Amino acid sequence: MTKSCSITPIGWWNPDTNTWESSVPHVLLDPSGNPRSIGTRVRLINTGTEAFHMECRFRHYTPGGTYMVNEQGAGHISWPVGNVWDCDCVYPGGWYEGTWFQAAELKDMSTGAVIGSASFSEAIMTRQLPYAGRIERVDWRPVGGSWAAIDAQNPPSLAQGTEMELAVVFRNTGAESLYWQLEFIVTLPGGGSRSFTYVVPELPPSPPGGPPTMYPLSPDTGLQLTFNERLLLDEVGAYLANIILRNEGTGQTLDSKTLTIATVSAPAPSIQGSIVGLTYWHQGLPGWLELNPESLLQLARDTDLYLAVWWINTGDTDIRGHVGLEVTLPDQSKMVIEATQNQDLLASPDNGYGVVFDKISLSQVGSYQGQVTLSSL
Repeated sequence: MTKSCSITPIGWWNPDTNTWESSVPHVLLDPSGNPRSIGTRVRLINTGTEAFHMECRFRHYTPGGTYMVNEQGAGHISWPVGNVWDCDCVYPGGWYEGTWFQAAELKDMSTGAVIGSASFSEAIMTRQLPYAGRIERVDWRPVGGSWAAIDAQNPPSLAQGTEMELAVVFRNTGAESLYWQLEFIVTLPGGGSRSFTYVVPELPPSPPGGPPTMYPLSPDTGLQLTFNERLLLDEVGAYLANIILRNEGTGQTLDSKTLTIATVSAPAPSIQGSIVGLTYWHQGLPGWLELNPESLLQLARDTDLYLAVWWINTGDTDIRGHVGLEVTLPDQSKMVIEATQNQDLLASPDNGYGVVFDKISLSQVGSYQGQVTLSSL
């Protein structure tokens, strides 16, 4: 029996947007000196083979790791094996400029032993700059559909062959009008990449009634920027977008994001089969003959008739075919005939078998009707 765990950051709190984000945020310091809330969503998983009494301590450190300014804890008296526990650890008092850190340490409380630990960046706090911008989200829609925001933690799972229309929403968070430039590159599942060019927007006229403007973007103004190209999801896997917002004049990077914008799963295999022929034999015939279901056989009473049913795999994956044969006798009673050869065999696509059935003794005078079924085991 072993005790082990994983400690992984999965989200970062951004007080500028009041949302959990998928990457470490740049947080603007309040000019009046008021502290800002920062924090990390941490995922704990018991990866060992036994439950145990645990406690995890989360410690927030100032830039440079000089001072521990806050400590929070979470515990479980009997933490189950495989349990996934997401802890939101928010510190409300960030005020120093620089990169804040958080350290997590998980202990076995019965022995005091440290089972796991991790440290990670929590926020990058910066002073208000003349030029600043923030990428707020990525939107998508199917061709002709409605726009929806992409959830970085749960991106859309779409069918192979879907076309996506994409847009990025960003905001000028600086004190000056911003001449901006946006780079949008998608890494494909197979390792290739695609760059997208955007439609240069016309912003609402300012003041009302005046001529529309394209550049610059006024302070505290947001924009949904759409792209000329559609993204064809023709590969199976995850599509990763890398977005960079820059000051067009200086080339300075103002914000960047990397997130999965779509996943495509391999289509389920097609399981299909078809009955392609019937043959029969009885004493006195030189071999098996094709049976035409539209033409009745004229046979003498007490003949022992043998049937074979031929089937083929018309799907795109191997299948194990099972053929059923039921005969209705002249007195309307029913008889299930058992297969004697080639039943339940595995056939690859475009291949099949002839399943041979036990004899049907024609002991009654009248018409015999058969029903044949094909299924996959």
